[in-house]
Amino acid sequence: MVKLSTPRPVKAVVTKPARARWTSYQNTSGRPKLILVCCLVARGTADTYSRAQLRVSTTDPPPPGDIICDVGYDSSGPIQSGTFLLAAAVPNNYYYELTDNIQAGSGGSVTLLYWVEVEL
Repeated sequence: MVKLSTPRPVKAVVTKPARARWTSYQNTSGRPKLILVCCLVARGTADTYSRAQLRVSTTDPPPPGDIICDVGYDSSGPIQSGTFLLAAAVPNNYYYELTDNIQAGSGGSVTLLYWVEVEL
C-alpha cells in the first residue's frame, strides 16, 4: 500500500502585477503559478513575421530555446493584426519572460495588453 502525503489546501491567488516585455521575473511564491498574458501582435508589411513568445526556464534570463508559448504571424500573407492569449505554468523558483520576435524593418509590433498571474 502506498501512503500519500496530506493534500495541500487550494490557494488560488490572482494578481495583476505591472510587468514589461524583455524583463525576467522569478516565481518565489513557493507554489506553481499560471501566467496569462494578452498581447496585440501586428505585422506591419506583407510577407514578414511578428511573434510574441513566453519563455520559462531555470536560468535567468530564460534562453531563446525555452519557449513555452509562441503566437503571431509567420512570413507569408497580407498585413495582419490580432489579439492573442499566451499561457504557461511556472514552477516555483523558475524564471519567466515575455519576449518578441519581429522581422527587422517590417514595422511589426507586440503590445502587452494585460498580464495576470494565478498562484496555485
